[in-house]
Amino acid sequence: MRISTLIFCLLCFGAVSLRAQEAPARWAIRLDLAQHPASLAVPRFNPLHPGLRAGLVYHWNQHPRHRLKQGAYLGYFYHQHLQHAAQLYTELSYEWVLGQGVRLTPLALGGGYVLSVSDAPSVTWDPSSQGYVSQAFPARSNWLLSLGSELAFSPGWEIARRPFTLALTYRIQVQGVFMRENIPVMAYAPLMLGLSLPLQATD
Repeated sequence: MRISTLIFCLLCFGAVSLRAQEAPARWAIRLDLAQHPASLAVPRFNPLHPGLRAGLVYHWNQHPRHRLKQGAYLGYFYHQHLQHAAQLYTELSYEWVLGQGVRLTPLALGGGYVLSVSDAPSVTWDPSSQGYVSQAFPARSNWLLSLGSELAFSPGWEIARRPFTLALTYRIQVQGVFMRENIPVMAYAPLMLGLSLPLQATD
């Protein structure tokens, strides 16, 4: 077989395969388990800093290969002796469908809000008593920036008539202003293992 004939057959097969792929559901729900190490870029697993993230994802288009998605997320993670952090943020991402159920998101970019509650004893200056007093709820409002990528796989199985997708997500997240006096920002490199389901069941 000539090489030109082989290339032509492969292109035809690829075109048929693309047409056969179903368009994604517009809306999906998402749940992730996370490890949130305080690190600039490299994830670590010692010590453990557990987290959880839930989200709602919208597909802006339904192209068989190239998709633009918007996610709204509510997350929580815990660092012993440092903070409890509740995150509320959004991300815009580009997804590339590679085939055979595999999808790659090379870029996700977003930001939002963090409610940080100190996990260490915290005091504040009281002008009336001219002394320090303990804070009952030492909370700070911070901003959040998020950047990263994701690898997802759809095995073709269903939960409650909804085909599910498994995803391994990597992010670099920056939280600020963490402590205005000496730690303006905190960087994290969370890894997340997630499951997503379309909101609408298949027929």
